[in-house]
Amino acid sequence: QQQQQQQPASRSAYEAAGLWSRVSFSWVGPLIHKGWHSLQLGPDDARFLLPQDTDAPQLSQQFETAYGKLKAKYAARGKHPNLTTLVLLRLYWPALLRHSFWVLCEVGIRLLSPLALREFLQWLQADSAAPGSSPAWRGWCWAVAVASGGICMTLVHHQFFWIGMRMGFCMRQQVVAAIHAKVLRLNSAAVAHANSGTIINLASNDVRRFDEGFSFWLFCWAGPLEAGMVLLMVSLELGFVPAICGMAAMLAVIPLQVGTCHAD
Repeated sequence: QQQQQQQPASRSAYEAAGLWSRVSFSWVGPLIHKGWHSLQLGPDDARFLLPQDTDAPQLSQQFETAYGKLKAKYAARGKHPNLTTLVLLRLYWPALLRHSFWVLCEVGIRLLSPLALREFLQWLQADSAAPGSSPAWRGWCWAVAVASGGICMTLVHHQFFWIGMRMGFCMRQQVVAAIHAKVLRLNSAAVAHANSGTIINLASNDVRRFDEGFSFWLFCWAGPLEAGMVLLMVSLELGFVPAICGMAAMLAVIPLQVGTCHAD
């Protein structure tokens, strides 16, 4: 048993998966196959899928180490910034860049797919008006481009949400562990004045904002970017004034949606 404990842990299915396997999520195939044949799965059946960097003790240690270094660094400078935010940014900036890459791919596909569909429809109109006037291979190319846009959107969209949800999940674990460690370090006088309900609400409900927010935070800048590109494309086709009118009609719905949410 001691020899087995000293051996390095084998890589998970996600860590051993190649690029295409990660993009297509085929690395979960063994679990689906097992569930299909056994019709019953237990809590330990999916353990081989989990990446080792999602282990709670390891995530807690990473956060505590980074937090201690930043705290000592800013204490020497006499500054008191929001260390939790800085620690999370330091730990997850590579994941944030990957997340940004996938959202750019999604925005690009959403912008290019209508252009490919327009060219395909124009080819159909030209061929219907004068059969044989437009090469058949051009129509096939635009048809393949339209179909490829839908397939690529499926792959990119799920990859985008997978990275965001996994990142938020890891952040939530680290913050919960940090709250737990902080409470254990409080002295008796501080614990007497602490509100247990506030601590429980912070560790159970408030930290769920990481799960919800990090799947959509990129749209804070990707949304305006996509809207600007659409405005530019429509302006080139119809003119600036019609494009502004169409964009204004779409933006006017936002206050209505906000008011409806507050009413609910």
